[in-house]
Amino acid sequence: METVDLRRLERAFVIRVGCEGSRINAYTLATTLVANSDAARAARGVKGLAVKTEYSLNFPNEFDDYAGEVESKGCFSEARLVLLGRRYRVNFYDPVRLAQEIESALHRGTVFCEPKVVVVRSVTRENMERAAAEVVRSGSVASLIAESLP
Repeated sequence: METVDLRRLERAFVIRVGCEGSRINAYTLATTLVANSDAARAARGVKGLAVKTEYSLNFPNEFDDYAGEVESKGCFSEARLVLLGRRYRVNFYDPVRLAQEIESALHRGTVFCEPKVVVVRSVTRENMERAAAEVVRSGSVASLIAESLP
C-alpha cells in the first residue's frame, strides 16, 4: 500500500481503489471510503488546498418538460445522485409537501418513514442541484442508501 502526502501534490489527483477483478471486500470498501472522507475533510482545512468530489445528479431526459408540475407538486423521486461509482435515489420534498405527507401518515394511524429524503425550499432543478452539492460537500451522502445496480 502506498502512502501519499497530499501537501506535496501540485496538481489534481484521483484516488482509485485497487482490487482483484470487480470484487472488493465490504469491510475494505467501507474503511477506504471513511478514510477518504476523513482525508478530504482534513484537507479542506489546509490553506491553499482545494478538494473537489466529482459527482452528478441525473434527471430523466424529459424532466424539463414537466419541471413546473414537479415544483407545484412539491416532491420528486426520480433524480439519481452518482458518486464514487455508486448511485443513490434521492427523494426531494419541499417543507409544505413533507409536512402534508407526515400529517397524512399520522392521520391514518401509521408512521412516516421514508429513506433518502432531502428537503429543499422549492423542488426545482436548481435547488435539487444545490442540495446535491451540499449533500456531497458535507458528507451527508453517508445517510443515503445506494441502489443495487443491475
